[in-house]
Amino acid sequence: MSTESADPAANPIAPAAPAGPAAPVSLGPDSPKNAPVPAADSAPPAIAESKGKPGKKGKGTEHLDAVKHTRTGAAWTGIILGTLLLIVLLIFIVQNQEPTKVVFLSWDVSLPLGVLLLAAAIIGVLGTALVGAARMFQVWRAARKSHKA
Repeated sequence: MSTESADPAANPIAPAAPAGPAAPVSLGPDSPKNAPVPAADSAPPAIAESKGKPGKKGKGTEHLDAVKHTRTGAAWTGIILGTLLLIVLLIFIVQNQEPTKVVFLSWDVSLPLGVLLLAAAIIGVLGTALVGAARMFQVWRAARKSHKA
């Protein structure tokens, strides 16, 4: 007979039983002694979803949860919204064909209202792009200087 204890905690040399989903552990006075304990991270789907964790999904879709917002997705959304805006603008131009006289400094222009507003929108977009390009150049130059140092 051996003098070793059956309790692994009492014997530091004995290997500990692997902890896993089927490791027998006593849960309390009313539970069976060898009842399996579920793993800490395996909750039922309803509980897992209430904690913000996604439920089980089909095989091969795990990578889709990690890719939520991308530059390509933002560009696609921008293209769709821009196209819808252009359609609305085209309808406005077609419905406003009566000539309108515009005087700016010494210029005197008579064009359809829709075309004049389209020209004003294009000038505004170009001005915004120019300011944005100047800011990007400024940031690029500052990053280049700090990288050399």
